[in-house]
Amino acid sequence: MKTKLLAYLVHWFVRLLSWSYRFEFRGVENKEAAKKMSPLNAYVYSVWHQNLLATILANTGTPHVCIVSPSKDGELVATTLNLLGHQCARGSSSRGGKKAMDEMIRLIGEGFSGAITVDGPRGPAKVPKKGVFEIAKATGVPILPVCSWPESFWSFEKSWDQFRLPKPFSKIIVYFGEPMLVDKSSQASDLPRLSEELTAIMHKTELAAMRELQEN
Repeated sequence: MKTKLLAYLVHWFVRLLSWSYRFEFRGVENKEAAKKMSPLNAYVYSVWHQNLLATILANTGTPHVCIVSPSKDGELVATTLNLLGHQCARGSSSRGGKKAMDEMIRLIGEGFSGAITVDGPRGPAKVPKKGVFEIAKATGVPILPVCSWPESFWSFEKSWDQFRLPKPFSKIIVYFGEPMLVDKSSQASDLPRLSEELTAIMHKTELAAMRELQEN
């Protein structure tokens, strides 16, 4: 009961924050291309954990499937995400990971797009883990890198990911990068190559978002 009440409070807090933000979307043609590449008209977002909040709020009103830890803290996050209109697959890389992936794969098959913090839940920061590639391979949907870069934010320097909380009334550039397909024939031995390729695209997307913010 306490968790649900706290989730409602957190939900309205982030809603208020969201209403103060000015989201500007760039690279929308990449998002449209990703949908056309997919047999399900869907994709799976690749998000760095430090940009989690801004990316969730930028997609309020567009339901996505998110993987959330089965812990007590995860219950708070999952309830908040549900209140924002998203679906949750419960699990993490350390607890229930296979169950969460199977649930995400099932929901993507029903027409939802997915969203994964590819370096979460504990890092190392900006190093993609295997889950996003396995989901993309199983569903046939492309990975769509996205970077949400605020013009002004608080950074939690002591956290493993240096989590960013955009300051109220900030402009936030949401930049969609080039979609990436994972071949059905890919094997575990391909993981280092896939991780390197996705990291490069994520870095390029991040630079593009920063550049857009500086030029506008």
